[in-house]
Amino acid sequence: MDTSKKISCCTGRRILVRVIQILLIIALVPFVFLVGCQSKLIYSPRPYAAGATALWQQETHGRPIDFRTSQGKQRAFLQGNLKSPRNLWIFCGGNGTLALDWSKWLEAYAPPPTMHGCW
Repeated sequence: MDTSKKISCCTGRRILVRVIQILLIIALVPFVFLVGCQSKLIYSPRPYAAGATALWQQETHGRPIDFRTSQGKQRAFLQGNLKSPRNLWIFCGGNGTLALDWSKWLEAYAPPPTMHGCW
């Protein structure tokens, strides 16, 4: 009789250990997936449409400026009175935002021109 109790006790422990292992695997698989894909899920790059920069230049008479940083090739966009600027607005739009998304807002809300026609 002692032998059958030991066998059923060991079988019960094995089943419990197996259930815990399965539950841990079920919990860890989504976690490992999310950690592995985190940069793709958080940062969503969005390129400019073909001709968007040329259209912006035509509409605003702005000028793109290309430069390099330790992060690679970068581009800034200058808009407004480029001959004698008075204000410099820097926009950090956030994830998925393009710099030119702000150009219409800037036209609408930039400070009014002064007596000399400057921003």
